[in-house]
Amino acid sequence: MDGLTRFSGKETEPKTARIELKEMKGFPESIQELFQAVPKSVQERIISEIKREPTESFEDNKKSLEEMVASFDPETREKFMEHCLGELFYVAEFRERIETFFQEGDIKQEITRLLDVLWKNREKKKEEVTLFNEPYYHCFEEERRIVLEKIEEKKSEEEKQKLSLSKTEGQRRLTETKRKQLHQLQDELTSFIKERENLDFRYHNWIGYGKGGISWRQRKEKEWTEGIALVTQYVDPTEFATAIGEQLDRTFAQIKRIVETKKVYGRPGSAEAIERARRISSSIDEAIQRWAEVHETEGSLKSHSEAKSEERMEKVLMYVRSLMESYQKFRKEGKSDEDLIYTIRQIEISLRLLGK
Repeated sequence: MDGLTRFSGKETEPKTARIELKEMKGFPESIQELFQAVPKSVQERIISEIKREPTESFEDNKKSLEEMVASFDPETREKFMEHCLGELFYVAEFRERIETFFQEGDIKQEITRLLDVLWKNREKKKEEVTLFNEPYYHCFEEERRIVLEKIEEKKSEEEKQKLSLSKTEGQRRLTETKRKQLHQLQDELTSFIKERENLDFRYHNWIGYGKGGISWRQRKEKEWTEGIALVTQYVDPTEFATAIGEQLDRTFAQIKRIVETKKVYGRPGSAEAIERARRISSSIDEAIQRWAEVHETEGSLKSHSEAKSEERMEKVLMYVRSLMESYQKFRKEGKSDEDLIYTIRQIEISLRLLGK
């Protein structure tokens, strides 16, 4: 599935008879389908909310999210965190970063860094959160900057050489020499352009598979990291390590399956493939266990209020309303669903909470 129609989490969505509601027509199909799964009384409440005049400020999303998360009971918080982590791992390509770009000996170190980054973010302001992929983004930006400078330099030299060549027409030997120099410059320029293309390919800096390039992933990683930082304020290290461990199990399900079945895509795996999978799997498990032991004396940053179910539902409804207002506003301003994927995903997550 692409990045817009994909569902997070383990549950499957119930199949229900579609009821066409004009108030929901402007929303993505995934939201309309999830809307069908919530109780009729909740549907009516959502419809009444989105019919109301928009609130004065569209900055209410953050406040509504904070109030909603603070009201969660442990089960709801766990489910919300599961969805958020699933989205974060997807947009940030954590499996690719950990499995492909790092040698197996570095996996423990990278898993520990992942835990540390997300755990420490709970103490930071929204705009100050650290992204796990920051070193990766920085490396790409620096490499690409250097290549682009070389391309511009060669383009400038090419233009100068063309101008010089135009002034030597009629001087056969000099013209031939300058023409050879021009061809050499053009070959060098082509080489640098190819280097830029290879760099973009290596870092997945293109639009495809429901994702955008580096800047898109960086922006989406920040949005989901901010959400996880908020919910992490209400969990202790054991709960946090467990949530990350379960998400890593889902992310590396194929690796775990190879270890358990000794098969790769249904066929007997080579000894090398099985051993590699075992080392990756054990490295992840050991890193999580060690991190939990080091941090076991720390507590949660905040205590949740564990509101009554009616109050909790009200908080979720208010969050859904603020998200839907934001979605409608930005769509009118010309933003695409890909631009608004974080808002769409948060609406989906909230509707799942209302439908449980």
